[in-house]
Amino acid sequence: MTEPLDLILAKQLVDHCNEMLLAVDAATLSVVAANATVCRLLGYSREDMIGTHIEVIEAGLAGMFYWQDVAAGNIQPLENAESEFQRSDGSLVTVEKAVSMCVEGTQRFVLI
Repeated sequence: MTEPLDLILAKQLVDHCNEMLLAVDAATLSVVAANATVCRLLGYSREDMIGTHIEVIEAGLAGMFYWQDVAAGNIQPLENAESEFQRSDGSLVTVEKAVSMCVEGTQRFVLI
């Protein structure tokens, strides 16, 4: 079964975006989707990124407190928040991020 054209195009648009885009399951704090840019800039394959706990990637102290709040059910949108992401080689990169929530049925996702 092939995917609908609109889904194929949406995936292509996300992967060709120059911004790092991640989707995190709010219940497990695991990455469920990552675009090509985040994989390239952080040095992870998409297969390695999917299923990784977000606190492995987001290494800044403020980010750790934020994800503890998300785990407790408190998802707050953010704009222009600075954080540090850890690359696969262990080095850190400072990022400016925006965070929002997406609900699909009974599942909640945090979009970075």
